[in-house]
Amino acid sequence: MISTSFVQPFFSANYLSLQVHPTPQGGLSNGTTVEIRFKDRGMFQWVSMLDATRSQALLQKREERLGEPLPLYEPPPTSTGEQIATTNSARQPSDQELPSYSA
Repeated sequence: MISTSFVQPFFSANYLSLQVHPTPQGGLSNGTTVEIRFKDRGMFQWVSMLDATRSQALLQKREERLGEPLPLYEPPPTSTGEQIATTNSARQPSDQELPSYSA
């Protein structure tokens, strides 16, 4: 699946349009578009399930390509009494810190 779009025409029912990437010897040609229309139920539940499945497939493909999943972020440990040093980047240098220029 390359992309999905939810189409809301003026004079007909809503439908989901999917642009798919064909597999070799799968019987579909490049540029195939699939339209899914429901007559007896809502589409939003199905679309959310489809998006979750697509996201999971993309994640699995990325893990296969990279070899392993990225580690979860853990903030660095800090002690209770530790103070974080801050710098004042907006501080102006004094006259003694400025280089002298001769004309």
